[in-house]
Amino acid sequence: MLDMYFSSMALAVATFSLFLLLPQHKNPAKRPLVCVLTCLALLASGPVIFSTFPAFRQLYIAAIPVIFYLLLPCFWLYHEALISPAPWQWHKNTNKHFLPLLFALLVSLLILLLPEGDFDSMFFSEIPLENTMAKMTATSFFALLVLWCVLSLVYVVGMFKRTIEYRSRIKQMYANESGKTLLWVNVFSLLLVFTWIYALAVLTVGNHFAQYGLSDTGVFLLLLVLVWLMATNGLRQQPGFAEVLSPEPDKIEVGVQTNKAKYQRSALNQDDFERIATKLVHAISQDALHLDAELNLLKLAKHTGVPSQYLSQTLNQHLDTTFFDFINQARIENAKPMLLKGDQTVLDIALAVGFNARSSFYKAFKQSTGMTPSEYKKQHNAG
Repeated sequence: MLDMYFSSMALAVATFSLFLLLPQHKNPAKRPLVCVLTCLALLASGPVIFSTFPAFRQLYIAAIPVIFYLLLPCFWLYHEALISPAPWQWHKNTNKHFLPLLFALLVSLLILLLPEGDFDSMFFSEIPLENTMAKMTATSFFALLVLWCVLSLVYVVGMFKRTIEYRSRIKQMYANESGKTLLWVNVFSLLLVFTWIYALAVLTVGNHFAQYGLSDTGVFLLLLVLVWLMATNGLRQQPGFAEVLSPEPDKIEVGVQTNKAKYQRSALNQDDFERIATKLVHAISQDALHLDAELNLLKLAKHTGVPSQYLSQTLNQHLDTTFFDFINQARIENAKPMLLKGDQTVLDIALAVGFNARSSFYKAFKQSTGMTPSEYKKQHNAG
C-alpha cells in the first residue's frame, strides 16, 4: 500500500514539474533536467505498473537499465549547464556520455526476449536458471549493475570537483553567492548513490529484513525524496552565470582565471595595475557601488570603464583578493560603525550595506573579524 502511495506521489510531482517546464522547452539548459525528471518518474512508476498494468511488468523491468544509463549522463549535463560560464549547448563531445547506453539497450533487449518462466525465475524467485540464454542475460544484467556503480562514483566525484572550481569562478564574478552555491545538487548526488546502494541491498535480500527498514517501500520513499529535490530546486534554479551570460562570449570573459600563470600574456604592467586599483578604490569609497546587492564584475567593469578580465587580474594579482572578498570587505567596513551606533537591527544593517541575507552577512563578518556582529558590538562598547 505504501509502495503505491510513494510511487503515485513521485509520479505526480515529476509529471507536474514536467508540465511546468513546457514553456522553457526552447532553453537548451533545461533539456537535461527534463530527461532527469522523466527518468525518475519512470523509475518511480513501478508499483503503479505492477498493480494496474501487470502485463507490462516485463517491459518495465527491461526498460530499467536504459533508464539508469540515461539518468547519469543527463544529470551530469544538467550540472554542466548550471555551472557553464557560457550559454550551454549540446555539442559533439556530449554524445560520448551515452556510449554505455548501447550496452544497456542490449541487456534490455535480452530481458524483454526472455520466456516468461525464465523472466520470473530471474527476478521474482530463487529457482536456479537453467536456460543458457537466461544465464547469459543474468550475467549481463549483473555486469551492467557493477558498471553503473562505477560510473556513478566517477560522475559524482567529477561533479564535486567541478562544483569546487565553479564556486571559485563565482567569487570572481559575484559579491553574493545566494542561489548559486548548488548545495542541493551535491545533496541530490549523495542521495542518488545511497538510494542505489539501498535498492541493491533490497534486491539482494528481498523483504526479509523489512523490520529493519530494508524494503521496497524504502526504495520508493527515497525515490520520492529524489523527485521532490530535483523538481523543487530544478524549476527555480538558474545557471550560476545567468545574469552575465552574453550571446557574444568572446567579448566577455565570465570564467575568470585565478592562476597567475594564466595571466602571463596580459599587457598589464605595474602602472596599469595601480591605475585600475585606484579606480576600484574610487568606485567603493566615492561611488559606493558595493551597496548594490546585485553588483557583479560586469557592472563594476561598465562603471569603471575597465574590461572585466583586467579588473579580475588586478584584484587577483595586485590586490591579492577576489571580487567577492573585495566587495564584501567594503560592506563589512560600512557595517561596523552602524553596529556600534545600535539604532538598527542586524538584518537592516546587512541589507543596507549590500548583503541580501542575514546569514551571508554573519558568515562574511565572522570570516573578516573572527567575531559575530553581536560579539563585535559587545567588545567595542565595553571598551
